[in-house]
Amino acid sequence: MVPRSLFVLFLLTLPALAGCLETTRTVTDEAGFLTGPARGTQTGSMTAEVKGTSDRSGQENGKYVSERTIRIGGTENLNAMLVVLSSFNGDIDFTTGAGDAFEVTIVLKGRGDTASEARSRMEGMKLEWRHEEDGLHFFMAKVTSTLRTSTGMEASIRAKFPASTLYTLDLSTTNGEVEATGATTDGVRLRTTNGNVLASVKGTNVILSTTNGDADLQYVPRASGIVSLSTTNGGVDAKLKEGTAGYDVAASTTNGKARITLDGTTTESRKPYGGESISARTRDYDARSLQVTVTASTTNGNVAITGN
Repeated sequence: MVPRSLFVLFLLTLPALAGCLETTRTVTDEAGFLTGPARGTQTGSMTAEVKGTSDRSGQENGKYVSERTIRIGGTENLNAMLVVLSSFNGDIDFTTGAGDAFEVTIVLKGRGDTASEARSRMEGMKLEWRHEEDGLHFFMAKVTSTLRTSTGMEASIRAKFPASTLYTLDLSTTNGEVEATGATTDGVRLRTTNGNVLASVKGTNVILSTTNGDADLQYVPRASGIVSLSTTNGGVDAKLKEGTAGYDVAASTTNGKARITLDGTTTESRKPYGGESISARTRDYDARSLQVTVTASTTNGNVAITGN
């Protein structure tokens, strides 16, 4: 059985170079999370380049706006790869599609009381990206602020990659929504502070974490794994594909209701305002070929875990 305690130390050491995301990756993994394919196991090829950059300026809601759009694209037919996307103010969205082409669109937007202030804030954001190191392919894109404040600054990242690849995803922002849909995965971690975290994946291990927002998951297991869903101010909702998989679920809330439905049987918290933990297991869990441990928690909101 997979232990219910989940401690993940996922360290990416990424010294910055202008125009790319450099090189050394230090990863310590205590929960079975993979960090992409090991060197020597990756097959296939990948190309990547900046396809175009465009600027626009104007006014929105009484503020001056200066916006830069950067499109990075190429082809990718790898068996497996790591994708790391990171921002500080803005949404992150990862999807998959047919074919072997991929595209990542980064939009840097500055707002201000004057046109020059908006432009300065837009130019105060730094994009670093990289896709290859010593023959190992991955995709990493990171946007940071070079100014002392992030006021009036927004950086969103939208990525679409081939559906045929097995992905390990680490997507994070501070103020914005993070979403991953349609991917077959070997480890997913979505993080934000103010915003929703949403995933619809076929995978193994999944971590969805936010403070102010909902954590929603649609999950089809491809191997045994650990799922951790957490928020403070928001609800947690998970739909788990049953069949050959067995689930060992624990759910808790302080101000709200918790409900687990597995094998058509529902377990609910008994206290009218929550404040307790409940748990449930798939019948014959120990005999199932796939075993998934699920932990779901919030402080202010409802928790609903449903097998289907």
